[in-house]
Amino acid sequence: MKNSYEGYGEEKEIKYASLGDRAIAVFIDSLIIGAILLCIFIPLEFSFPSFSEDIELMIEGFAAFVYFTFFEYRRGQTLGKEWVGIKVISEEGNDLTLNSVIIRNIFRFSGLLVLFSILWGSFCGFIWLLIAMILI
Repeated sequence: MKNSYEGYGEEKEIKYASLGDRAIAVFIDSLIIGAILLCIFIPLEFSFPSFSEDIELMIEGFAAFVYFTFFEYRRGQTLGKEWVGIKVISEEGNDLTLNSVIIRNIFRFSGLLVLFSILWGSFCGFIWLLIAMILI
């Protein structure tokens, strides 16, 4: 899908990234975030063996939020997006404002929380049903 917009004295064409390109970019970004977190969590695990998984999950989510927000605001693209040639812009074709990047990422991560809670709830419901079938 393509749109055109006027910017900087000329008309430019916006080409939307394919689903495959977006998936590759997210995969690359996930590897980068995972590598950074690995460098943080390995020393923490040795220093604090009883380190809570809940705290780990919160740190992971916060790190991903900061990574996406920082790179999308400062450069218009994360390292994964840069690798596949994707840039995030506004509907008018301009760079995103800090507010729009923060809102974009809040919705991204709140959507993932809903998805995980549904999947986890479905899994727990399935286990509960399986236990009920075995016991009854």
